[in-house]
Amino acid sequence: MVPAPAGAAPPADDHVEQVLTAEELITDGTTQKVFGCRIVGDSMEGAGIVSGDTVIVRQQETAKVGDVIVVTVDGELTIKRYERIGERAYLYPDDSGYQPLEIREGMSIKILGVVVKLIRNM
Repeated sequence: MVPAPAGAAPPADDHVEQVLTAEELITDGTTQKVFGCRIVGDSMEGAGIVSGDTVIVRQQETAKVGDVIVVTVDGELTIKRYERIGERAYLYPDDSGYQPLEIREGMSIKILGVVVKLIRNM
């Protein structure tokens, strides 16, 4: 049998490589503006983003193909993957139970930012 201390833990200072603040964890030390969004719904489960998670979003108005973005569509906030097929742009859910949304002329679309980090409570 191996003894397992149930009292005070032995000092772990020798094992700590770096101490980070919450801000450093969220921003990776960059000066870019970020914000958080709590996820409601299951359309991004294929990307590992589930209801109750919080995503950290780097504020920017553009996206690259494949980016997971926070965007408003006709005033409604959503999180989707940005994709292009030929000349057409789409907002894709990462769950086959949902249909992609083609971005068409006349729609009010505003990219708020790109998801850079996921926070999940245990």
